[in-house]
Amino acid sequence: MDDDIAFRYQEFQSIEFNENRVQGNDPMAANLTAILAYYVNIILGFDYDSFGLRSGDPYFQKAWNIVNNAPESGDIKGWKSFESLRNRYWLAENLENNRFALVHDAVYAYYRSGPR
Repeated sequence: MDDDIAFRYQEFQSIEFNENRVQGNDPMAANLTAILAYYVNIILGFDYDSFGLRSGDPYFQKAWNIVNNAPESGDIKGWKSFESLRNRYWLAENLENNRFALVHDAVYAYYRSGPR
């Protein structure tokens, strides 16, 4: 659940994503691209974690890079650590943090061995 989703989109506007630079001319439009790319990588990371031990790490790293390159407009929330303890920043940080490596291992073990 993400309460901080805000974006602007005009019909037929192209949606372009550059992994190295999320900002665009309109920060609110760039936020839509960043949010979509962020959650796609989070979902892919969890999916890949279920197939191989820590195989979702490249996708979690991409999500972390999106957080670090996120639009910085005052109207855009959810990307900074100080805004909340439950936002996109903290999800990506925790998925990258080695303290939570057992979660990744548990996801893999569950899908490979099944519930016990």
